[in-house]
Amino acid sequence: MKHAGVFLFVVAALLFSLTAEPAFAAGTPAGTVITNIATLNYKDLSGKAFPAVTASVSITVAQKAGVALTPTPQTQTVGDSVWAYYAYTVQNTGNGKDKYTLTAVSAHGWTSEVYLDANGNGVLDASELSAGTKAASDTLLADSSEHFIVRTFVPKGTADALSDNLTASAVSLFNGSVSASGVFTTTVRRVLVNFTKSQDVSNPQPGQTITYTVSYKDSGSGPVLNAVLTDVLNANLTLVGGSITGGGSYNGGTRTITWNFAKINAGASGSVSFQATVNGGVSSGTVITNQAGYSLTDSTNNHTISGTSNTTSASVAFLAALSSSISPASQTQDVGLAVKYQITLTNNGNATDSVSFAYVTTLAQSWKFYLDINGDGIVNGADSLINPAKVGQLAQGGVLHFVALDTLPQTTADGAKDSLKATFTSLTTVTVKTTSTGVTTVRAPVLSMTKTVAVVGGGQPVPGATLRYTITYNNSGTGAANSVVVTDPIPSNTSYVANSVHLNGVQTNDGTGGVVFGSNTVTVTIGSLAGNTLNQTITFDVTIN
Repeated sequence: MKHAGVFLFVVAALLFSLTAEPAFAAGTPAGTVITNIATLNYKDLSGKAFPAVTASVSITVAQKAGVALTPTPQTQTVGDSVWAYYAYTVQNTGNGKDKYTLTAVSAHGWTSEVYLDANGNGVLDASELSAGTKAASDTLLADSSEHFIVRTFVPKGTADALSDNLTASAVSLFNGSVSASGVFTTTVRRVLVNFTKSQDVSNPQPGQTITYTVSYKDSGSGPVLNAVLTDVLNANLTLVGGSITGGGSYNGGTRTITWNFAKINAGASGSVSFQATVNGGVSSGTVITNQAGYSLTDSTNNHTISGTSNTTSASVAFLAALSSSISPASQTQDVGLAVKYQITLTNNGNATDSVSFAYVTTLAQSWKFYLDINGDGIVNGADSLINPAKVGQLAQGGVLHFVALDTLPQTTADGAKDSLKATFTSLTTVTVKTTSTGVTTVRAPVLSMTKTVAVVGGGQPVPGATLRYTITYNNSGTGAANSVVVTDPIPSNTSYVANSVHLNGVQTNDGTGGVVFGSNTVTVTIGSLAGNTLNQTITFDVTIN
């Protein structure tokens, strides 16, 4: 029984020595020597113990490779043109020192890099980035671990909703067949904004209004933030006040319309618009282009995206427009004198135009028209008589001057009115006309005369009696009469009383004041007689022989 007790003690001691060693993930550390000793105890027949007999054997624990990569696969959603970051830990689960080759492979071939996460905070700090990439771990003791960050770059323009699997691997340098890996899934979320511009008129004329519409849509899976849409008005356009929709504003100094959108959700669409009028005088064929620009923030990566819409264009159509003026608009002129008008024709259209000319006159006057080359209102120099049927070509913005001349016939009635209506017609667009009218009021003298006789002092017209002749003359017209002369032969059987002529009651001696007596005739030269001069008198006396 004593020998049995010793044996139990030795076994117990051996078990104690084994259980006192630390536990490792992969078992007993490599290089550990495991020794086992057997002891033989025996006695003689009298019960006296012999010296114990022992036998021992030893074995050295071999190295076993092992590795674990944690955490388990992760996923995240990011935008394009950014790095996606993932943190993981490599642990030596073997029973000896080991190093591990580190790789990261993107399924789509994206650039991928591995960095040491020295402080284990799961963030790639600046110092860790500057330290460079890691191709292998440091030497790790059994059960020890090291932290890493792998990043992969999502290329610009990557399709929305595309997913990429990034595989990070750690391969044992001790035993290349031992490895661990983790898969990190990156899903791309992008804003895909389209701004499209359109217009409702492609060939506008000057003065015509165009409606411009800018349509937008985010067909991506990410929302747009802080979008700013701008549209610079073409120099040939004028904004129609109050026509901007969608809350836009206009800066007259920069001629820019601006819209602000705080957020455009994925899948959202809409449109804004404004109206503008083509400026007068814009030449035919002028191409008016217009384009919207935009700037926005991609909510998935906080990148600023800018660009432009498509460009719209409108070719300005031909617009015939003529204007004319006549000077003076009205005038009064005496018969027998020339009447003159200055006429000006302007091509207000947006291209060269051919113009015809016609006129009408209410008194059937025979007007002549001259092209007034220097515009001085006088027919001189190179000024030439024109054919009223055709003026010819007139450039855009061009001006022609004309002089209209006529002489009022002497037979024209006092107070008559002649309307000269000059009409110019575009030969390109015959419905486009311009008319100017000058009104001439005619002044003509209207002379009348009456004559009476009476015996001076009363009584009968007997021989020796004195007769007094009274001539009353009037100009009841509005025009003046020139070279007015009254002649009165002395009747037979009478003798003129010298110096008896009275003009409007004032005695005028013969030979003075236009009074002449000769050839037995009294001649009174009145000269000019203004219009509306009435009841003028001439008296002279004769004696009955």
